[in-house]
Amino acid sequence: RAGGHTVAGIDIDGDAATKAAAAGIDVTEADLESFDFALLGRKFDLIVAVDIIEHLRNPDEMLARAVKALHGDGSVLLDVPNVANIVIRFLVLMGYFPYDGEGILDRTHVNFFTLRSALEMARQSGLKVQNVGVTPIPLPRIWPQFSSGWIGRRMCALLAWMTRHLRTLLGY
Repeated sequence: RAGGHTVAGIDIDGDAATKAAAAGIDVTEADLESFDFALLGRKFDLIVAVDIIEHLRNPDEMLARAVKALHGDGSVLLDVPNVANIVIRFLVLMGYFPYDGEGILDRTHVNFFTLRSALEMARQSGLKVQNVGVTPIPLPRIWPQFSSGWIGRRMCALLAWMTRHLRTLLGY
């Protein structure tokens, strides 16, 4: 909004929708599982779906509906957790699949994605993938004290570099 863009949102949580509306964002309270994007009555240059589709039962259907709400040259910014991350692979190898309150194995995730499955879903939804970014394991959130020191900052920088080169294994 600060850049002069019109921002609209969709949220199933009425309280979150109310807070966003109070901040001047045009918010529709709705369930993305069944929402008809045509009801918004406009087209968009960008749709942002960050840490959302893994919570949906049919993310591919929602994404296909959302794509229809884009201008011809519009884009989708899609972000999903990587269940093929080395930490998760190791845990599964050891016989664990520990659901948690947040992160890759968040209890509210009903779908899990690898880079390949996320790319395939995007393509099947009618999108042309233009760029793939990757996020390293968030060491500063896991070990804040370690990450704030000189050695920790260097380790985080090394992990970021390694993640760019081993994105399917180290991407978060």
